[in-house]
Amino acid sequence: MTTSPDTDTSRRAARVAALLAELRGRLEDAARTLERTTDELAAERHRVDVLEDVVDVLLGVCEAPVVVVDGDRRIVGLSATAGRIDGAAVGRPLSSVVGGGVVERLEAGLAGEAEVIDIRDGDRTVTAHRVAGGGAVLVLPTP
Repeated sequence: MTTSPDTDTSRRAARVAALLAELRGRLEDAARTLERTTDELAAERHRVDVLEDVVDVLLGVCEAPVVVVDGDRRIVGLSATAGRIDGAAVGRPLSSVVGGGVVERLEAGLAGEAEVIDIRDGDRTVTAHRVAGGGAVLVLPTP
């Protein structure tokens, strides 16, 4: 028994319509997922902005010289007191603020497990606090 060309065309059209409906449904699901993810990202960015504001306030009122460095030992934050140190600026290497020996001992300390590392620098001590991402917060001796 043979089928008519109209019947074959109708079956193909029905299959194509079913596939298009399935694809439309998947696309709508993906769009909803993307919208939820975008909303979550916006909320997370807001939380980060709030925390950055808090850190800025704390660094601004802190009387101790505090330097925040990232995993590459570049300065990413400074207290107002540390900002008055010659060479101290966001984006500069930590070595522009402290001697190379301090940087080397910081590296050695961060290679270990300690969360707080006391680094002797002559008759002074620099206290470094490990932070996520390989960075550190260094509290320098008061000048």
